[in-house]
Amino acid sequence: MSRLPLLLVALLAAAGVVGCRAPIARAADNPTTIETIQVDGVTRTYRLHLPANSVADQPLPLVFDFHGYGGTGFDQEIISGMSPAADRLGYAVVYPDGIDKHWHYVSTEVDDVAFVNAIIDHLAQSANVDADRVYATGLSDGGFFSIYLGCLPQTRMAAIAPVAASLTGLQALGCAFAPRIPVLMTFGTADPIVPFTGLTSFYGERLLSVPESVAAFARHLDLSPTPTVDEWLPDRDPADGTTVHHTAYGNGELQLYAITGGGHTWPGGLQYLPVALVGKTNNDYNASETILTFFAAHEF
Repeated sequence: MSRLPLLLVALLAAAGVVGCRAPIARAADNPTTIETIQVDGVTRTYRLHLPANSVADQPLPLVFDFHGYGGTGFDQEIISGMSPAADRLGYAVVYPDGIDKHWHYVSTEVDDVAFVNAIIDHLAQSANVDADRVYATGLSDGGFFSIYLGCLPQTRMAAIAPVAASLTGLQALGCAFAPRIPVLMTFGTADPIVPFTGLTSFYGERLLSVPESVAAFARHLDLSPTPTVDEWLPDRDPADGTTVHHTAYGNGELQLYAITGGGHTWPGGLQYLPVALVGKTNNDYNASETILTFFAAHEF
């Protein structure tokens, strides 16, 4: 699977930047910088956010926050609001730019896995990033890519947290050969683009529903399908028309935040397109802070 439906292309295109430096400067007044790196002879770009109060000799955990189809790293930084959360919790964040504004899973032309690995290796040397604490999240196409990275047999991700993305049939099979890493899923039950209930035909394969995806991850992680946490978060913003049902499995290695009435959006983030196009954004909690707190509990 290399791209999402054409509807998603049209919608997210409407929403929307980008030399290697060593060492990378940490400018307290503007901690997000535009970086480049050579991968297979191609110059790739990404945005790098380092917390302004980071300590030079203290390795930083690293989070990749992947944009959706038709977006850029610049867009994703704004939509997710990950940088302020990373400042508070002490994370480095990379917002990569996909070639042609999407992510390539199996491709003979573009190797986005090599792109990710090159960034990890470079930042481990130049920005004091801890290569054992690398995580992936992302919205939509970026969420699917984070799942793909987490299901690689030699994954370098310590945990993943896809937003508005579930498992495909092939991914569910592929995950069986991957290390058991923690997963946090965030998904709107009224997502008009990637349905909560899945799809019978999704580029030649089946897109599992969110409950099916959770069950598949539970099997992979050897967890009971019965949640150990089952709760509704306080409805802090009744005006947003959504509520949050949180379930966790085992000791919290697998979690789901199901946004009842929520759309193809990032909770606590930017309503980047009208509700009529992408659905509602929940404001009861900050998904970025929740994801980073989840990641903090897990090292590779």
